[in-house]
Amino acid sequence: MAQNKNPGKVKAERLDKILAQLLDISRSDASALIKAGRISVNEEPALKAQDKVLPHDLIYLDEELIEAASAASQRRVLMLNKPAGCVCADKDKLHPTVHNYLTDVPHRDELHCAGRLDLDACGLLIITDDGALIHEITAPKKQVAKTYLVRTDVPIPENAKTLLERGVKHPEERERYRPAQFLSLGEKEALVRVTEGRFHEVKRMFEVLGCSVVYLERRSIGRLTLPEDLKAGAFRALSEDEVSLLFESPEPL
Repeated sequence: MAQNKNPGKVKAERLDKILAQLLDISRSDASALIKAGRISVNEEPALKAQDKVLPHDLIYLDEELIEAASAASQRRVLMLNKPAGCVCADKDKLHPTVHNYLTDVPHRDELHCAGRLDLDACGLLIITDDGALIHEITAPKKQVAKTYLVRTDVPIPENAKTLLERGVKHPEERERYRPAQFLSLGEKEALVRVTEGRFHEVKRMFEVLGCSVVYLERRSIGRLTLPEDLKAGAFRALSEDEVSLLFESPEPL
């Protein structure tokens, strides 16, 4: 019963959580079974509700095998090419949500966005039922690289690369943004890579440069890149190898 701390792999889960899912009971009822000494893992008595189990662990109730923990702990991780005009929320009264594009996915209410793209933004979005994975992707201190295609209303200043790689400060922010990578693709188009994920980060960085972002598309997270053949509004499941790419450092722009 060891914990796997690699964010790119299937993680260990609390025993009471897995037991509750396997038996379709409450967490408190699962804890009561453990406390009563009726649960064992890999033929060893379970001692605490917070003990961690891995997908290959075998869980027993009264010496009868329930099933492998993987039956309850298998996470779902989807890649969606988010179109503009929908919001990264479970529910919204004014706009369609990303869940509207998951019509054939069972229990889609259990899936949540790993970070947000604005209403008018589009591109790569990770959707999962694994809360720990969401934290690993979105927490600023994790510094997961996210790369965006940006188009602006006016020409981007020639010193944009120098300023962004130094780190700019928006008047509405307390702290400067971390240094960002920048690659010019034209006078009004560029690739920019950030590692914080702060509120409206890319748009505000360009406001500091005197530009307004008129098109924003997330192209990649880590080394996982949005496939060219994945149409807007389409999604597919990710393999564990692809999930691992989220946490690998991409080549410099």
